[in-house]
Amino acid sequence: DYLDFCRERGEKPDKPYSGKFNLRISPQLHAKLDVTAKGNGESLNSFVAKTLEKAVGE
Repeated sequence: DYLDFCRERGEKPDKPYSGKFNLRISPQLHAKLDVTAKGNGESLNSFVAKTLEKAVGE
């Protein structure tokens, strides 16, 4: 399996991403994002996730 393959090659296996991370932004930006998300009828999390997807070409 993948872990055995990595062990045989002397490599560290890739860690899976959890899909969660902390982001530090100013209170003003936080407020603007929240107001914009609510104005679009969506949650802050959904709005930020969609915005980030657009930024990386998803």
